[in-house]
Amino acid sequence: MKEEWRDIPEYKGLYQVSNMGQVKSLRNNELILKPITVRKGYLSVNLYKAGKQKLSRLHRLVAVAFIPNPENKLEVNHKDGNKKNNCFTNLEWVTPSENQKHSFNTLHRKNSMWRGGIDIYTKDGKFIIRVDDTKTAVEWVKKNSNSRYKIVKQSINDACRGKCLFAYGYIFRYSQDKITS
Repeated sequence: MKEEWRDIPEYKGLYQVSNMGQVKSLRNNELILKPITVRKGYLSVNLYKAGKQKLSRLHRLVAVAFIPNPENKLEVNHKDGNKKNNCFTNLEWVTPSENQKHSFNTLHRKNSMWRGGIDIYTKDGKFIIRVDDTKTAVEWVKKNSNSRYKIVKQSINDACRGKCLFAYGYIFRYSQDKITS
């Protein structure tokens, strides 16, 4: 496949993006910009215009320039799940719902919709119980904790995802084996 370059709409005459996922500056002898990895593993580049800097995600720049979006979908999905593969053939416009479904179904991601159960442990790592879902985990914590705080599903989900070590004095992890009733 031959690399093709197009202007970045908001930066015409300043920057171009390629169908292979590269960005070049037209001001600096067509210098290819080195992307940086930002939050959640996405590749991004800093673009400058009128003295202002904007951090732009590479996959979105490629999609805007090379992929038609007749339905005006809001998000860009990496078909293979690899956030570093920004070739236009690996990208597609999707709704937030379609993007989330792709993440869970294709990439086997786990979140609050995970129905395989949640394991609850003491702070020192001793298994206590497996519950069916986040709602049941909240109810269990309310019943078995002296917490003065409102028990929030998001805190338990964050602990399950490893964003924090503990929630309400317990360790929460998504079960590796689905519960069968």
